[in-house]
Amino acid sequence: MSSSSSSSSGSSPSVSSDIRWYGVTKPIKHINELPVELVMRVFSYLDNEDDRWAFMTTQWRWFNIAVDALWYRPGINSADQVDLLCQTLRAHSPQADYAAMIRRVNLSTVAKSVNDYVLDSFTRCHQIERFVISEAENVTDEGVCAVLQANSNIQSIDVSMISSLTDRVLQELANNCPGVQGIYATHCVGFTDEGIAHIASKCPALKRAKFGGCRLLSENGLGMLVDGCRYIMELDISCCGAGTSMGSISDSMVKSALEKLRSLREIRLGSNEDLTAKAFDLKPGTTLESLRLVDLTSCPGITDEAIAKLIQLAPRLHNIVLAKCISLTDRSLALIAQLGHSLHYLHIGHCSQVTDRGIAAIAQNCPRLQYIDVANCNRISNRTLQELSMLPRLRRIGLVKCNQIDDVGILAFTRRPLLENTLERVHLSYCSAISVAVIKKLLDSCPRLTHLSLTGVPSFMRPELTQFCRDPPLDLTQHQMSVFCVYSGSGVHRLREYLNRNHAHIEIAAFDPEVLAMRQEPMES
Repeated sequence: MSSSSSSSSGSSPSVSSDIRWYGVTKPIKHINELPVELVMRVFSYLDNEDDRWAFMTTQWRWFNIAVDALWYRPGINSADQVDLLCQTLRAHSPQADYAAMIRRVNLSTVAKSVNDYVLDSFTRCHQIERFVISEAENVTDEGVCAVLQANSNIQSIDVSMISSLTDRVLQELANNCPGVQGIYATHCVGFTDEGIAHIASKCPALKRAKFGGCRLLSENGLGMLVDGCRYIMELDISCCGAGTSMGSISDSMVKSALEKLRSLREIRLGSNEDLTAKAFDLKPGTTLESLRLVDLTSCPGITDEAIAKLIQLAPRLHNIVLAKCISLTDRSLALIAQLGHSLHYLHIGHCSQVTDRGIAAIAQNCPRLQYIDVANCNRISNRTLQELSMLPRLRRIGLVKCNQIDDVGILAFTRRPLLENTLERVHLSYCSAISVAVIKKLLDSCPRLTHLSLTGVPSFMRPELTQFCRDPPLDLTQHQMSVFCVYSGSGVHRLREYLNRNHAHIEIAAFDPEVLAMRQEPMES
């Protein structure tokens, strides 16, 4: 009796009052009455595999609740796990119909172990919604088509980097999965206009179409795609037609896409030699309010005039990629600076005509910029770093082969209060004037730094420092491997500790205020 009055007095909340959040209004008398949502909430806190298994084997009801969550998206990180999964799907289990529970499959991390036999195991599934097998070079049309025939509910498929696939896959996808919303097929060089025609005629709900690097796709096929799939939000047609007799995508094709795809948020048009300002000659008064990302990498015909038209059309762009647009000048940066708070990401690597003045316009007008890459922009100097160091949200900066940059410029990023230094990734490869001392100071000033590239920097070509680097990629040349110097994750932390322990005394003349004052060069006019 006293317990009841204590509970109703409000001095301590009752169990039933806590679980009202889960739709329970009556007191729970038995553990079997716990709501499904509450059981799943408890299960979500268990990270250890043994604990999860103990939880599931406590009672059949908990098993049935938890097993569905585990198999909704099975974790597959090794070849052994692939084999075990295939065995389970092929075997009949009295405990549960595991194949029926799978909704999302991602085999990209074990791509080398994926073949048609593995794919055949997934034909036992009939509810797959997302299917990722990117870079699985050992699969064929037959294996992929078998999965598509068994799973008509697929909403997203990723077959990127699989060169052996042909239009048969696109035809099967269109016939069996008309509700597909995402097709990721970059560098599927076997896809042609014929396959795209099937998608265009039978998949009107398509929202994400990634066909970059599919060189056999011409503007005829892509035109059909634009006409038949008006809800596309993300379109990647980089390199389509490039290097073939069909030729690159024309200005009129791009113009048509921009006019018809009113929900478009991202468009990637890289490696298109024929693209010019005419691609953005839309009807007067037209604005692309939804457009957030434009990638024009390696489009030499893109000039300041094209950027002027683009900014007028898309006043809310967040990400702009203009790497290797060699005709651009500071005028383009002044135009981009008009985006103000909208701009988050800017890549202008290899735009050799850009100077400090153009970067200053960006830094002074775009305070929300988080990423900027000015690699191989040889006309920028320490002045650019001084301007960029004032950006309050800058997280990543690319300065590869910016030869005029030295310790003075890097020091600009060390003067911000510790808690406000947002830098996470810094790329300084081949900036030969950078010293160990200034990198030590940068590391101490940037507690969030997780990536630092110093490839080809002479002061770091020493075993005592390279011991903390990650291993170089296997596809590098012998010379590239010999100068490789990239610190990631724990490597950054270990380098910081080593320098503070063994080089605590190191200093450079650039730290002297008088030296700094002498080296402040006027901005290029």
